[in-house]
Amino acid sequence: MSKRNIRKNLPGTPVKTSGPLLKQLEESQERLSAALSCARIGVFDWNITTNRVIYMSHRAMTPDERIAIQEVDASHWLATTHPEDIARARGAVDRAVRGESDGFSMRYRALREGAKPGEWIVVHSRGRVHARDNNGRATRILGIFEDITHLAAREEQDRQRDARLTRATQIAALGELASSLAHEINQPLATLSAYLQAGVQTARRKNISRPELITMLQRCEQQAQRAGEIVSRLKNLYRDRQLAEENVDLPGCVNEVFSLLNREIEEHRIRVKKCFCAGKLSLRGDRLQIEQVLYNLVRNALDALHYYGNGRCEITVTVQRRTGRIRIRIADNGPGIPENIRSRLFEPFFTTKPTGTGLGLSISRTIIEAHRGRIVVDARVRRGAAFMIELPAGDRKP
Repeated sequence: MSKRNIRKNLPGTPVKTSGPLLKQLEESQERLSAALSCARIGVFDWNITTNRVIYMSHRAMTPDERIAIQEVDASHWLATTHPEDIARARGAVDRAVRGESDGFSMRYRALREGAKPGEWIVVHSRGRVHARDNNGRATRILGIFEDITHLAAREEQDRQRDARLTRATQIAALGELASSLAHEINQPLATLSAYLQAGVQTARRKNISRPELITMLQRCEQQAQRAGEIVSRLKNLYRDRQLAEENVDLPGCVNEVFSLLNREIEEHRIRVKKCFCAGKLSLRGDRLQIEQVLYNLVRNALDALHYYGNGRCEITVTVQRRTGRIRIRIADNGPGIPENIRSRLFEPFFTTKPTGTGLGLSISRTIIEAHRGRIVVDARVRRGAAFMIELPAGDRKP
């Protein structure tokens, strides 16, 4: 791997000239250095024919605070890139070189200059073919690269938080399911226990000498009681859960939910409008569960726009404070909710989605009611669907 400073008439190197031209060149160098430094990006110029790369990096400054221009062999990239990322990155570059695309945009892990082995940064590199030969094969590619390690770390945090929200929904769904099972199963179990007790008493009163039958009936009774106790404990665990005591900033929750769903929103070109009234928009409760409710409602709006929406898709979230209570309204301009099913929306397992579980809205209502609030469908909308949430404002305990 060779590496040297270029001694040509390029920005950042001495130029044999004088007068106005020298002043103009120095000013141009200063502007380029300042732009690259402020943007924290680097620039590369890859001559594929000679396999040489000229690059300027904001990290490599000359003593006079100008961007250093360096030339390296293209193999330098292989030596500094994470082995697991080489094949994928080279595939994107090769497609551009062969003429299958005009350029590339890729992420890969690389060694920072002067870093210890194993200390990788995340680089985003974008290149565009500048020249091709008669066969259509690229001979020169120009592009930029930037260190996005902090951005990648933030995206990973968002991914993990999204996973936690999904996990919280799954756990709440299990609790909702346990509650439903407890209601449905406790009655037949109680009836079964009563019949078994009566059978055992009858057998004893008539002095029926059938010890094995009595033992079997007694064991049935024990198992029936045990099953009822298990279901009852599951129900109590779900019903008596403790809410976290923390100040919940609702605009922050809304922004967090949309940041988690940002990629999908951009992919489907959905317009998002957030309207927060002036003043303090906070309450006392469980931030993760409030975010879970907002996530479920925004998720439903996205699904409605994705499956049935057409034209200009839009989601609007409004947060207002009114006489000691906070009102949250989440609306979309999708196909809306048929009037004949509105009364069933919060029923467990009722869904209109092709792949829905029917638990999201039921869980959301359970969470909001645990915070001494309410959630309803706004029947006043003429187009699309809207849900209204009202919660106690301020620092009171839920």
